[in-house]
Amino acid sequence: MIFGLGRGKIEITLEKYNFYSGETIKGNISLQLKKPIQAEKLTVSFIGMKTVTQLVRVSRRSSRRTRKTPVYEFELVLNREKEYFKEDYPFEIKIPDNILQKNPEPEGTLGTIIKATQFISGGTTRVDWYIETSLSIPKALDMKKKVNITLG
Repeated sequence: MIFGLGRGKIEITLEKYNFYSGETIKGNISLQLKKPIQAEKLTVSFIGMKTVTQLVRVSRRSSRRTRKTPVYEFELVLNREKEYFKEDYPFEIKIPDNILQKNPEPEGTLGTIIKATQFISGGTTRVDWYIETSLSIPKALDMKKKVNITLG
């Protein structure tokens, strides 16, 4: 796929796509640009995005409301301001040991009420994990690419 309005492509290749807490994500960013581009920096990020979807009822109608909030974000700068063209950038990102620890739900009656309310309201919550790379280009749209991973 071509990203960045025909300027070329940026790809992310990982050794694997399923990870556990404490492991290291190893991969490579490959730039295959059509011509050299002056850019501010090249970064790779490890991101966790929480998506909460709720069923909202107004009068006799109902609709779904979705809200996304980051739960984790780590950015690694691979290179600073320079002219980029056709290059590979290997990277490693260590996943924190405690990244999947959750806030415990209350036990007993209160916990049961919270779970029942979420079930009745049709609410769902999930966290999507991904690796994203970005080539920051002044006065133009940045080139970006994102690859989903599984964290369990």
